[in-house]
Amino acid sequence: WAVIIGIDNYQYLSNLDYAVKDAEALKEMLISRFDFPEENIKLLINEYANKKNIANAIYEISIKNAGKNDRILIFFAGHGETIPLPEGGEMGYLIPIDGNRNNLFESAIPMEDLKRLSYMSKAKHMLFLVDACYGGLAAVGSRGLEPAKIPNYLDKISSIKSRQIITAG
Repeated sequence: WAVIIGIDNYQYLSNLDYAVKDAEALKEMLISRFDFPEENIKLLINEYANKKNIANAIYEISIKNAGKNDRILIFFAGHGETIPLPEGGEMGYLIPIDGNRNNLFESAIPMEDLKRLSYMSKAKHMLFLVDACYGGLAAVGSRGLEPAKIPNYLDKISSIKSRQIITAG
């Protein structure tokens, strides 16, 4: 399963040049090289990549459609933004086409929501590819297992769900 999002033409932010091409190329590669069924891929580009459509697509794929042995790829190419937190640190957001920097809470997608959603999915593996400024904040607070401290490490990691994120920005 895959949700692929690419946004070049923003309503309230500067436009980007290659996010849509990257999204379309990824979809084509998943179908031609990795045998993804086209009906298992949701592509949202430009005007279709609003907050509501993105949230619905990720929900449908992650919660409603994917089973416990499935793998999910979620790709986002577009703007990202952070806001400072009063106690220190920052909160990161992915900005949909209708996102507004003046009100990220209402108009953008908190990166923390992606993490929470991934925990709700039955899928065996979820991979997030985020090509947006400040995309690395999606992984803040994540932890891994330490092989030397875990008895039967290989059995353990092969039986639990995997959630990974690769970011560029």
